Amino acid sequence: MALEHFKDELLDPHERELRFGLLLAFTRQHIGLIMAGHASEEERQTLQELQQTFAGKLATLETLLKYPQGPQAKLLLDRMAQAAAAAMPSDPSSQVAGLVDEYRGRIALLEEPDLVKAADHLRRSLQLNPAATNASRCLLSEVLSRVGKTVEAQAG
Repeated sequence: MALEHFKDELLDPHERELRFGLLLAFTRQHIGLIMAGHASEEERQTLQELQQTFAGKLATLETLLKYPQGPQAKLLLDRMAQAAAAAMPSDPSSQVAGLVDEYRGRIALLEEPDLVKAADHLRRSLQLNPAATNASRCLLSEVLSRVGKTVEAQAG
């Protein structure tokens, strides 16, 4: 009977959403500890384990996109975003599904920006999550403006 109850909890969308949110928060906490230089070896190991989860990958991307460092950052973040996309559950919320492509669009805009790739990811983010609160909306507008200016400069 206990196993059946556990199975029901795993399948319940509210329980999955709660677990996802807790993993995000826990990963963010551990990233903060490490960035502040206050993490023990055990906490570092815990972060590595958290980063193996989809939520852990998202929280890591969220943080690292705020502080990209060095020319290798784009490559590292792109690989991490690909891993997050591959680890995405089969039935994510529209907000979460759109977030992965938003992050991929932001990564494409880092050093030596690929405006076409960024626009493609941001459009996909909006297709997956058309909500007015999707940050891809404003970012896509900026990218399309930059693309237009680039085309004008090449033509002139």
